Amino acid sequence: MKKLRSLLLVATLAAASGGCTMFSPAGFGSNDESAEPLQLQASQATREFSAIAEAQQKNSIVLQVRGAEPPTRILPLPADGKPVYVSDLLRQSGLSKQFSQMQAVLYRNSPDAIGGVRMGIRFRPGTNVLLPEHDYCLRPGDRLQVAEVESSMFGGIFDDIIPANGRRAAMGF
Repeated sequence: MKKLRSLLLVATLAAASGGCTMFSPAGFGSNDESAEPLQLQASQATREFSAIAEAQQKNSIVLQVRGAEPPTRILPLPADGKPVYVSDLLRQSGLSKQFSQMQAVLYRNSPDAIGGVRMGIRFRPGTNVLLPEHDYCLRPGDRLQVAEVESSMFGGIFDDIIPANGRRAAMGF
């Protein structure tokens, strides 16, 4: 009963004030006519999901490169069905030469995982050469995230001390 009264009170106040007001940067529910209406933007996740859907429809993959402009690209796979591996993509895109050392994660589209199944990619230490067991064949709708590894003076020392999964967690990959 209390909930119903609260709803009736809100409805009455809204009707008395002339209805709903549009949100604006000038203030929450501002009635300032000169204020520009707030334009809502799609979230990063929404943009990623639409890029993945487009990539699936167009026999393509999604490449996300941290720090690049634009950060997300949709790249077509060969129309003849020839396989393309992660190492091929990194070499042909020039990323393996652009970054002194990189890290990457492949997300494979799956109905069981909203963001895709995370498939870690490992490189030989100190290089951009993929370990053979992590050189996955790309499929339509795959999403590959790539970023340069920030190296420090102590990087080599910490590589021996901190396990790889700890480094990946710290880097966000």
